[in-house]
Amino acid sequence: IDVWLIHRAHALNRLLQRVTAFFEPNVFLLLRFGVFAFLVAVSYSGNILLTPELKTDWAWVRWLQLVLAILVIHPKTAFLTSFGLCVLYGCAMHEYGWFHLLDYPIFIGVAIYLFIMSIYGERKATLALTILRVLTGVTLLWGGMEKFAYPDWSFPLLRQRPSLSFGFDPEFFMVAAGFVEFTAAFLVITVAIAARAASALLLFIFAAAIPEFGYIDLVGHFVIIIVLIALIFSHNPIAERIESEQ
Repeated sequence: IDVWLIHRAHALNRLLQRVTAFFEPNVFLLLRFGVFAFLVAVSYSGNILLTPELKTDWAWVRWLQLVLAILVIHPKTAFLTSFGLCVLYGCAMHEYGWFHLLDYPIFIGVAIYLFIMSIYGERKATLALTILRVLTGVTLLWGGMEKFAYPDWSFPLLRQRPSLSFGFDPEFFMVAAGFVEFTAAFLVITVAIAARAASALLLFIFAAAIPEFGYIDLVGHFVIIIVLIALIFSHNPIAERIESEQ
């Protein structure tokens, strides 16, 4: 269907091209101020490493994140924030182990994006956004796989909040949720028009959870929400490459 739309839906493609041409030059600005707001919120929340789930006793972490928030505002110093994000990711890996950090490669994607855009600018914008897209997709793919491989991690949450399963059997709901998340993440990486729709679906899912879980959930998912907004309004060069080889 995606390939058919690319070749046949000319009006839709022209509309998407106009929206993309308007929005893509501002993705760097969106990401910088999104990361700024995120790092300020994380610093305010206490001694945590990048996300509220990763608590630490290191008091310097919140001050480092506040400094990184200031540095990311200006495009010429944003690359310093990318180094800081990698340091924080490494510290989290030291504290919680590499397996736990498989949930968060999106932070490495954001760091690489900020570095490339800060150093090379628009000349390498496509490369930077592609890397960010792939690592965001990998983050979401792993999130879907966890629901298949480790459903016991989520069953306690469903018992506490049975409304989340919409009345379905918890085991069925976990498989269904994993299928939706995994499939949407795969589409985000590999196709063109459907990648935008999948990004919008995932954005809706993450945003819909905020009223249920509150401020902590907003902070924890803020970066991925900002990235998904960027992906909705950006073209996917991976899909173009796959399409050209078919």
